[in-house]
Amino acid sequence: MAVSDAIRAEVVALARGLCEYCRCPERYSSTTFSIEHITPTTKGGTNDVGNLAFACQGCNNRKFVATTHADPVSGEVVALFHARQDVWEEHFAWSADHLELMGLTTVGRASIARMALNRPNVVELRRVLANAGVHPSKSA
Repeated sequence: MAVSDAIRAEVVALARGLCEYCRCPERYSSTTFSIEHITPTTKGGTNDVGNLAFACQGCNNRKFVATTHADPVSGEVVALFHARQDVWEEHFAWSADHLELMGLTTVGRASIARMALNRPNVVELRRVLANAGVHPSKSA
């Protein structure tokens, strides 16, 4: 179900132009980011801003309709990161070189695993952007 241009603009503004999962900037992507339903409409999710996230195609495709995933450390099945209810910095941190995300919580680790937030092409993009002085984003 498509969202209106006004809702899309609001979600993009909330995300500051970054994928709300892997934090890659749309500005440097070869594809347009999606407005992703955090809780899929097939599971009762709505088109309200509170249920929408700005996501790159890699994260959106890997999350698909999932709302939970197993934490690779504890094995516990937990909710994935919710861009409108959770605070990103409480669940994720950058590695010392800012190239990889580390999960600080079960939610962070499960989200990293489900969406492969450290997939090789994303890490390489982060490396290029860091060398250009624009990663990590000052707005993130």
